[in-house]
Amino acid sequence: MHRPCMAEFGLLALPFSEDQGGLGGTITDCVAFAELFGKHLVIEPYTAAIMLAGAALAASDDPAAGAWLAKLIAGDAVAG
Repeated sequence: MHRPCMAEFGLLALPFSEDQGGLGGTITDCVAFAELFGKHLVIEPYTAAIMLAGAALAASDDPAAGAWLAKLIAGDAVAG
């Protein structure tokens, strides 16, 4: 049985702009499902990997950072 991951649901791409390969979501969008993460005690490094490290990669002008951000959004890497 295939279990969809956060990348397939678009949760990893939500806070990033469409130019960066994301969905262009707002903080309000992120809070909507973060509340559910807390309610159901989801143990995933979403805040550290996406909201913090991903934001730092997205703010960088370094092409290597863009490559890492693409891996992060696709669910192929975890930043921390």
